Amino acid sequence: MKNNIRNIYPGGNTTKGFHSYYNFILPQNKAEKIIYLKGGPGVGKSTMMKKIGAYFEGKNESIDYMWCSSDPDSLDGVLLKDRNVAVIDGTAPHIIDPINPAAVDEILDLGRYWNREEIRKNRRQIIEITEKTGGFFDNAYGYLKIAGVEYEFLWEMLADTIDKKELSALKWQFDSKVNAMTPIRRAENKVKHDIIVGNKINRGKESSFFAGAITPMGVRNSTLSLVKSLQKVIVLETPVGFKSQLFLEPAAARFQEAGYDVEKYYCPTDPERKIEHVIIPEIKMGIITNNPFHNLHLSPKGKKVETVKVNVPPGKGVNSEIINQLIGSIRDNIDFAVKYLHMAKECHDELEKYYSSNMDHEKIDEITEEIIEKVDNMLL
Repeated sequence: MKNNIRNIYPGGNTTKGFHSYYNFILPQNKAEKIIYLKGGPGVGKSTMMKKIGAYFEGKNESIDYMWCSSDPDSLDGVLLKDRNVAVIDGTAPHIIDPINPAAVDEILDLGRYWNREEIRKNRRQIIEITEKTGGFFDNAYGYLKIAGVEYEFLWEMLADTIDKKELSALKWQFDSKVNAMTPIRRAENKVKHDIIVGNKINRGKESSFFAGAITPMGVRNSTLSLVKSLQKVIVLETPVGFKSQLFLEPAAARFQEAGYDVEKYYCPTDPERKIEHVIIPEIKMGIITNNPFHNLHLSPKGKKVETVKVNVPPGKGVNSEIINQLIGSIRDNIDFAVKYLHMAKECHDELEKYYSSNMDHEKIDEITEEIIEKVDNMLL
């Protein structure tokens, strides 16, 4: 068994505020076990998940690490893919509750192992820090909201600048590269045959995540970990602000109609519409968007890489000036958002101290080892 380690953001700081895709980490119909961790900051949730992930990574198993966009060095979840087991942080702002208690889901309340009396002595400071943290997040989301409006205006300028015939030709070129993939042609032919003979048609399921995040440490991107195990990659090179979903949404729908499960990775600037990447794990194929905000420099070693490039003609009057000004302003507003996210993280770090210093960490370590042992004894 060869492990495949991926880094994913199941939630993000976006132009729409905090956006959660935590419900896609492990679907109920696939899950053997989902453990939801409850408890305040500093109780050891991230440390527990890192230890669990490291243990099974050491056994050469495939792991999806789900990172926190508001603290990119902390985990919000770990998915043991070979075992269909997930351990997930179920606290705010991504509150998740069991759907099938005992049958699939289990709640683990780590708050049972803190010293309530000692924590309560700092009640006033905890409330003040929590309110202060919320204010910093509000400021960050305010700047991101402005960036979102600017992105929409930027697309209007790009749409007015890009030659429509060239765009149609690029779309045809892109579709041709998808058509050239043997697995999709075979799957579509099978669907046609099944329709003719009256067999049930199973449409592929979709899941949604972020491959990058706007964090207190700046913009992070983990797309390279997603393409590491792929055998074929189509790279869509675009200018900043281009609506890549014009190409990727129809392609994703086509794979689903052919019966393949599809992973869609969205952009924090438009977390419900702008698809940046599409991964089809079953056939080890992906479509990746490259732009100046996240240029991946993919190596073709061990995989087939093809590129479709969207060009913006230079010097079309005032549009060119507006485009350049908008790109600069978007960067500035994201930088301001990062500044306030960093201030929020500093508050959160201070808040953690009140809880961490009053936790029974030995008990948490003991529970972590118990979880590892129980999962390790599950049949693969």
